[in-house]
Amino acid sequence: LLVGLSAPVLLFAGRTLSESFSASFLLVAMEALDRPDSGADARVRRAGLVGGMALGLAVVTRYPSALFVVAALLWLAVARRWRLLAFTCVGGAAVAVGLGLLDWGTWGTPFHSFLAYVDYNLLSGKAAAAFGASPPDFYWEPLLQAVPLWAWAAVPLSLAPLLRFRALSLPLTCAAVYTAVLLATPHKEERFLYPALVVALLAAAAQLAASITALLQPGLRSGAAVLALALGFVHGRGFPSSDLRADQFRAIVRATRGDATGLLIVNEGLWGSGGFFYIGKNIPWRTCDWPRDAAFQASIRDRAFNRAVTFEGRALPELQAAGFRVVREVGRETLLVRD
Repeated sequence: LLVGLSAPVLLFAGRTLSESFSASFLLVAMEALDRPDSGADARVRRAGLVGGMALGLAVVTRYPSALFVVAALLWLAVARRWRLLAFTCVGGAAVAVGLGLLDWGTWGTPFHSFLAYVDYNLLSGKAAAAFGASPPDFYWEPLLQAVPLWAWAAVPLSLAPLLRFRALSLPLTCAAVYTAVLLATPHKEERFLYPALVVALLAAAAQLAASITALLQPGLRSGAAVLALALGFVHGRGFPSSDLRADQFRAIVRATRGDATGLLIVNEGLWGSGGFFYIGKNIPWRTCDWPRDAAFQASIRDRAFNRAVTFEGRALPELQAAGFRVVREVGRETLLVRD
């Protein structure tokens, strides 16, 4: 609950970003692998296979998450959890083979997309040349904004276990390795922090939950738990700092209720729109930037598209000429319908 109800997680949950999908798989992997491997063979085998496959899927959905895989495998090796490590490799290898076959069939070469990503973003410097480079302190302010207040309380609580076992937990190790590489990578964006943030919050939540459950008085335990959950909403409002267009998501929800059979979203791209998560029904929908775009032209010709949402009034005359009429404004969004 501490992780799931944190402001950054709630913010990213409904957005079509690869960081969201990858972080979800990483949480599954951390939960499966960060356990003692002294149990029954079947339990260790299942944990390793599930953890390995989850790590593999985290990479497939977002290639930089390969850093978490490297960190997790090294952590298991240092901890001498050989059985768990072996089954983790088997589970991850199964996903890797699937990715290799998919790229082979699509691009003609196994792992073509992964290698192209590494070359573009890390080796060639093309990403920094195209999108700009930033110093390591670029992430300092977003990190301060993103971390919930309850997570800071977990820092002193983690010192005793750290001194006792002289080792970092698996989630904290993975988050630290990923963040270190992120700081050294020239091209930086705030959203790149999200997978490390979620995994680090998992480590912090475990420490805080253990401390709360150790309280002797039931009333004190309940009060501390409620306070921690509430503190998750207080911080994080400035992360990420870009315009998140919350009014657009509200407009999409309003537009697709009732007898909506198709939705056109104007002045927005696929990666910024809400999509089926907010539409809530299986109807066709498209995004476009300008009236001249093919998606716009196809939508106004298709009478099934009887709802439109446009940001800052773009293409409003063209929509009205196609039979749409304005029915409501939601912030900067205009909602239109046609019969």
